[in-house]
Amino acid sequence: MKKLFLILLILSSCGTGNKKNNPIEGIFTLDFQSNFSKDSTTLFINDCLIFENVILESDKIDGVTNMSIELKQHKNSGVIVDINGKEQITCKGAVKPLRLKIIVNQVVNNLYLDLERGKYIGFDKTFENKLKLNQSYYPFEYD
Repeated sequence: MKKLFLILLILSSCGTGNKKNNPIEGIFTLDFQSNFSKDSTTLFINDCLIFENVILESDKIDGVTNMSIELKQHKNSGVIVDINGKEQITCKGAVKPLRLKIIVNQVVNNLYLDLERGKYIGFDKTFENKLKLNQSYYPFEYD
């Protein structure tokens, strides 16, 4: 009985240790959503260039572009930006305050994000190339 208890105790302590040693922590996700129509778009996160002059177009069915960004904090190398799950960019420096500079068709949008209001971020484009912020505690659902 003592051996079984000892084995269970060792196994349970191993499971909790893995989370603490994980060097990557998700910070937020960003989707470019509705009303983009072949718009030239540039994104900076805290002065770090993520992409430049990418043409975004919202899908006619679900209303979302094919551009999705995930920002992760890495304990050793700063911030890792994952673009569409394929490309990664490493940005040095602190995450807070979180500043986004998004240029849509040469119109500059400067935004400060408060992640206490949710880590799922979406932007709809207005007719003046300004951006409307959508922020949620839960992932966006697209049909």
